[in-house]
Formats: sequence, C-alpha cells, structure tokens
Amino acid sequence: MSLLLYVHKPERRRFRSREKARNLIHTCEPPESPATQDSRCDAIETDGRRCHLLLSTEDQTWCSWHLREQNDLSTRWEKLQIAAEKIVVSDVHMAKQKVLKLRLAVELRRRIRERFHTRGIDTVDFIEWIAKLEKEVRTLANMILSTYLTRLALPHVMLIPLVSNLNRKLLPDTPGGLKDNTLSEQIMILQSPLKPAIPIGSLQGIDDGTILVLKHFSTDLCADAIRRLYHILPDLHFSSQLSDSPVQDDTVGDTGAEIVCAWFRIMILNDSEADALERATRCRSIGEYLSGCQASQLETYCDFFEKAWRPHAVQYLRVAICAQTLAGGDIKTVRLLGGDVPSTSEGLRMTKPCWDILSVIHKACLS
Repeated sequence: MSLLLYVHKPERRRFRSREKARNLIHTCEPPESPATQDSRCDAIETDGRRCHLLLSTEDQTWCSWHLREQNDLSTRWEKLQIAAEKIVVSDVHMAKQKVLKLRLAVELRRRIRERFHTRGIDTVDFIEWIAKLEKEVRTLANMILSTYLTRLALPHVMLIPLVSNLNRKLLPDTPGGLKDNTLSEQIMILQSPLKPAIPIGSLQGIDDGTILVLKHFSTDLCADAIRRLYHILPDLHFSSQLSDSPVQDDTVGDTGAEIVCAWFRIMILNDSEADALERATRCRSIGEYLSGCQASQLETYCDFFEKAWRPHAVQYLRVAICAQTLAGGDIKTVRLLGGDVPSTSEGLRMTKPCWDILSVIHKACLS
C-alpha cells in the first residue's frame, strides 16, 4: 500500500495541489472487520497477485493448494534450523556451512511472511526468532573470541594491542581502558565482535576468520532490515543520506520528509528502552542510529510503520504534524537523532491544515 502526499519547499509551509506527489509510506493492509470479511484465500502468488479463491469454511485462512504450500515451506524452514543447530563450529569452514544454513532459513522465513502473512499476524513470532538467532550467533562469536584470547596465554597488558584492534575507531559507546593503580597495568573491557558499532574491518586477523564469517551474517541481517524500513519510509532514507552530507540540497527542509523524520523520532522517544534512548541522544542522525541497531530492533521499527494505521502510531503522527507545521507554538522540545521533537503533547494544537494532512495519511493507511 502506498501513500501520496504533496510536499513543498520550506519557505512555503502549506501544501499545494499542483505540486508533484510522491510515495510517503508503504503500509500493510489493516485487518478486516468480521462483519465485512469475505471467505477468500489470503495468500500471495509467486507473481505478486492475490489468490482470492473462495474458502469452504470461515475458519480457513488459505485455500487447500496454498495451505499445502505453506506447510511445505514451514517444514523446510524447520529442517534448515535443525541442520544449522547440529553444525559444530570448529573452524572457518564449519562456520561457513552453518551460516549458509542460517541464511537459507532467514530467506525462507521472509518468503513465508511475504506470501502467507501479509497482514503481519506472525510478526511477533518472527521478531522473537530473529532475536533468538542473533543471541545464538553472538554467543558463539563471543565464545570463539574468548577461546582464542585464552589460547594466547598472555597477561592483560599484552592483550591491549590485540583487543584494541576491535576498536581502532573510538566509538561513542566503546568502553576505554581502565587503569589499575595497584597492578600498574591496563585492562580492556571486551565487547562482542558482533556488536553493530564494531566495524567489520577491525576484525581482520582475529582468529582464523571464523568470527568474520559470523560478523558478515550479523551485518547482513541488519542491512536487510534497514532496507525494508527504508522501503516502508522512503523519505527516511533520503534524510539519512543528506544529514551527513556537507552539500545540502532542496530536499532538506521538505515538509513531507520532516514529518516522517519527526514521526520516527517521536516513536523512539516514547517506545525505546533506556539504553536505546541514551544512544539516540548521542547520534547525530537517524542513519547513524539505525547503523548501530540489532536486526530484531530494526524489525520492530518496520512493524510500527508497516502498521501505521494503529491508534498509537496515529497519535505520534499528530504530534509530528503539529511540530512540523509550526502549530505547536511555545512547546518544550528535546534533541534526538539530529532533530528537535516535542517532549510532551501539552500545548500542541491541531489546526485545519494539520487535520487535512492527518486525514490524507490516515485514509491512505486504511484504504
């Protein structure tokens, strides 16, 4: 589902019908009311068309053909998981075998979601599975790194150059070395090599390359989720690209992009855990923040905007519209992800232009 919204240059803070429209957000279809719901197959064909065959009973979700196909795909997915779990990673070759199985499992699970759960019914299970997958791979990488450092049998003071190789670029959330005055030696606090903030290049030369294989898998998971988020909110991608660029063109200040970015920041402000919120206050842009997120966290953001027709998402959108159409007046704001957002809804005022914008977006999400 696509939304068209008229956008304009910053010197004119009103929408004009003669301006070119563009896709602002792609949402999934909202659930149908039981009173209007018809008994048709909800599956998507391989060419992107809906099946829409009539179902024999009301409790069916798919026709018999697509039910068998869904069961077959689910069985293949479960077998890939079991096969990946059985692989014991003892060297880089076995790591590649395990990652190959995991990549196929992720691809198959995404295909099942896209074709058989178009309304996001299995989103919670999918995000939980991605989080479980991340934890298992991260634990494996941590164990391999720990074993590698232990085999070196070097004192802490000798480990500093090796471990600091993981953090050549001093990152905002990278712990530094601690000075022990009693032992007169530095102790480095180790981080997981699969942490998104740790660049891939800094892992060159660590162990036999096994950690690097796992790192690429973890990075690709995050990259896929970011691409999906940018597909749902295209303006978020453009704003992330331009915010770090020394050359700013007419796209910066575009009201449509401003509303989308404010909407995202307000969601982060209200729905984030303490650690994510603390990191958001330090990031200079939305793109920088997203590059440091785990895949499971990114998938929750995709779910939020893919179902933007939900009441709390609409409430956040109202705040974003007020803030970006100068309808808020004298309101308190906080700096988050390179932009200012209202810290409270107190004092915000929905004017007629605000309601017009909200009506366009909400109708598009429900159509």
